[in-house]
Amino acid sequence: MTKTISKKELYRNLKDVSDDVIQNGTTYTVVQYSKPAFQITPLDVMPKKKYQKTDIERFIIHEKSSKKTNLSTTYKQYLYS
Repeated sequence: MTKTISKKELYRNLKDVSDDVIQNGTTYTVVQYSKPAFQITPLDVMPKKKYQKTDIERFIIHEKSSKKTNLSTTYKQYLYS
């Protein structure tokens, strides 16, 4: 998806724009004096998530059945390790 944004708007919302580019792969065309000046695009070499949603769901079901007391800690270790 491509969005158009002014240079002044980019300056005010840089964090939101960068998060949108990183998380959603959005491309921004930045305009200055009503003319396109440059583009902000995501890199093609974005790191892929280590685990998919189905992996995490299987883990949650497995951990619930083993009756561990601190599921959030083990869930985070599995997700971010």
